[in-house]
Amino acid sequence: MARKTAPGPTQYVPLPYGLVADLRRDPLSAYTAIAREHGDVSRVRIGPLVSHLLVHPDHVKRVLLDRYENYPRSRLFGGLRLVLGEGLVSSDGEPWKRDRRLLQPSFARARILPLATKVVAATERMLDGWRVTHGEGRPFDVARAMMRLTLVVVGDALLGVELEGRADALGDALTEVLEYVYQRTSNPLMLPPAVPTSRNLRFRRALAVLDRFAQDLIGGHGISIGGRHDDLTATLAESGLAAGRVRDHILTFLVAGNETTANALTWA
Repeated sequence: MARKTAPGPTQYVPLPYGLVADLRRDPLSAYTAIAREHGDVSRVRIGPLVSHLLVHPDHVKRVLLDRYENYPRSRLFGGLRLVLGEGLVSSDGEPWKRDRRLLQPSFARARILPLATKVVAATERMLDGWRVTHGEGRPFDVARAMMRLTLVVVGDALLGVELEGRADALGDALTEVLEYVYQRTSNPLMLPPAVPTSRNLRFRRALAVLDRFAQDLIGGHGISIGGRHDDLTATLAESGLAAGRVRDHILTFLVAGNETTANALTWA
């Protein structure tokens, strides 16, 4: 039986024109157009790199849940590993299974429901601040404000740490490293991070801010811990994992609980 190949677009030269330019300029519109033209499963080839786009919920479920062991993390996660190391989002196999079992109890229903009051309290403090600083209708950056809010909530609800005083610096660092990761994913011609270009140096400075935060949290220096013993930080501290692995999980939850939620709130 001949092997079936999914239909889809091909661009043999991975330079910023055509398909590559479309994906970099507006990836959502580009992928939507590919799905509409080629169906539920499409094959996208750019130079030597081949990927598949799945849009049907059954196919996504098969990859992410039913047969996840057949689909290891692709090279596209290489950029994320620069930031998150071997956290749950970027790791695979037995280490992923072990750490997922370790952290799963932190997301039990009984632990999640009481966190709603913390979310409401943080939101009310933010709105009270808006009434003082923006009461006369002056414009402000709502995306930065939502990033700050979600950082404060993640710090309190998940990590057991008060981040009001560090939210702006952490938010700026997160924005910088995530933009860098996206550029590395969409532009295969970028120079390695070790090359001291201005872009790489900004990334390394931002990553150092995140590393210092994780190290402070692990060591308990310079941050006021709220005294709870049921948050992720406590679970990780008592897990016996190496400090580097704990750092990876802290930054993973900082990113996973922040960036997508802040974007959704900004658009809303």
